[in-house]
Amino acid sequence: MGDIRAALRHPVVRLGAAAIFLYGFAGAATSPFQSVVAITGLGLGDRAYAALILIAAFANVALSIGVGLFADRLGSYRMPLLAVSAAGVLGYGAIWLWPSAAMFVLAMIGPLAVFHALNPLLFGTVRARTAGMTAREVETVSTLMRMMISLAWVLTPGLVALALRGQPTMLPAWAIAAGGVAV
Repeated sequence: MGDIRAALRHPVVRLGAAAIFLYGFAGAATSPFQSVVAITGLGLGDRAYAALILIAAFANVALSIGVGLFADRLGSYRMPLLAVSAAGVLGYGAIWLWPSAAMFVLAMIGPLAVFHALNPLLFGTVRARTAGMTAREVETVSTLMRMMISLAWVLTPGLVALALRGQPTMLPAWAIAAGGVAV
């Protein structure tokens, strides 16, 4: 535990750990309810949803690689991190504000696909800041980052389900996700 406290003394590591938690929080707030909302709530058919998930996966990978290459060429992660975070707020917020099958599809293959570049950008940002650290410190920082995203996925689905119990729809989970990303 002392190693983690030492790692958290570094501002970039602290911010990275908080940001990766919030990234995981956004995904964990919506993913468990995604198919139900898309198919039952918004009228997207089973096949259309399956196709969307496949297309969104390809878009996520392509955009993550593209954004990563751009950040590397730029020599800075700050602006790309802010841009992909803004895309997350836009994507989650759009689904919540304008709930329809068309908006869901557009958000999933557009701004939310861009948003998912955040994960590798955050790990890259923190990894770049570990250059002067010992091997043990680097290992601790990597463990901390993995721990934070895992913690988000363990805590968030149940808390969101508890917060939204009794609601006619789980769409407010997208507002919760947008709020988490905005932080």
